[in-house]
Amino acid sequence: MDPRLQWLADSETAQSDAFSEQDERLTPADANLLDEYSARVADVARRARASVVHIRAAKRKGAGQGSGFVFAPDGFLLTNSHVVSGASLLEASFADGDGQRARLVGDDPGTDLAVLRLENSIGAALPLADSRSVVTGQIAIAVGNPLGFDFTVTAGIVSALARTMLGFGGRPIDDVIQTDVALNPGNSGGPLLDSRGRVIGVNTAMIPSAHGLAFAVASNTADWITSQLMRYGEVRRAFIGVQGGTVPLPRRWVLRSD
Repeated sequence: MDPRLQWLADSETAQSDAFSEQDERLTPADANLLDEYSARVADVARRARASVVHIRAAKRKGAGQGSGFVFAPDGFLLTNSHVVSGASLLEASFADGDGQRARLVGDDPGTDLAVLRLENSIGAALPLADSRSVVTGQIAIAVGNPLGFDFTVTAGIVSALARTMLGFGGRPIDDVIQTDVALNPGNSGGPLLDSRGRVIGVNTAMIPSAHGLAFAVASNTADWITSQLMRYGEVRRAFIGVQGGTVPLPRRWVLRSD
């Protein structure tokens, strides 16, 4: 046996013994808390199973993939803009293997969100929560298709709120949720869920060189963006039409301003 594997096996045995000793010291209340956490995550995963999709996008420079989820009962999907941007063909597959074509309704690179519609309507939709009620430290559960592994569930906590990050289109995205939930390429566009199975964010990015640094666009942002995309096919933002710049002033103006 490889000595490294032997070391790992020995270490695992030692840890197992340590945990056995700890289990003997666990009170019934502690055991119930562990069971409750597991039950919550499992229940959320079960409810999300019928709504989360694996998105495959045929693009001019190859194929892309990501995740998405049904957010309206008439077959509307929410995902990331960078997952579907430039795609000539989109397909969405559910965990039970049912795959069907999807049509792009609209996308917004500024918030990295996009809305798709399935060819065949489906009624299993995940509700959007009010992200203003999210608190630091609460349970966060991600469901997606990292690296092509269908319907992968990871869990953690909300690490911080009201972060700002640059979106796919270079525009700052405000009110971003930071979590320590494990995300990988392919999780993009999947739901970030609370312990009641409600969507609190859309998983968008992670920092590969760090551990436990992942980000999701808040559900309130997603709610407004989806309403715009479903109505207009794009996001209509107001602008003032005023530009600013720095110009040199004549010296006499500067002296007179004093």
